[in-house]
Amino acid sequence: RFPAKKVVELFKSKYDIEINLPKGFNLNKEADNFIWTSLETKEYSQGLIFFQDSLEDFTQFNTQIVIDRVNEVLKEQIPGPVDSTWMTLDMEFPYSAWPTMINNNYTIQMRGLWDVENDFMAGPYVLNAILDKPNNRVIYAMGYVYYPIEAKRNMVRRLEAIINSIKTK
Repeated sequence: RFPAKKVVELFKSKYDIEINLPKGFNLNKEADNFIWTSLETKEYSQGLIFFQDSLEDFTQFNTQIVIDRVNEVLKEQIPGPVDSTWMTLDMEFPYSAWPTMINNNYTIQMRGLWDVENDFMAGPYVLNAILDKPNNRVIYAMGYVYYPIEAKRNMVRRLEAIINSIKTK
């Protein structure tokens, strides 16, 4: 597969990160310390949300702190389809979280459901909070799928593979 060159180069030049992002992913939004890219069709949406924070201490990897930080950024950066709506992690539905090592970086992996506050959109997400100790930062990479009624497992796995491909220098 050919990479989404424009977005891959943005990750490399702005964040010194390598990511295997397939062709078809387009840049939706770039802000200070934030990237939102997605692959959109008439039927579905697969998206990737990325941001980073300075590493303050290891409590940043507490699951509730990760959830709170991600929700703060989602509310600020990902508006919903109408006023007073925004993307959020669904806390009413069970989620899972566990520590692991990916590409030699300590990572908290999470899975659950996202939704749009004050609206009816929702779907599954995968999220990695990655410790990049050499660069003194925490990298947040979240993949989400919106595909009403249809099976989403393979799409979520694809996003998980993309997120797990992130390499720091």
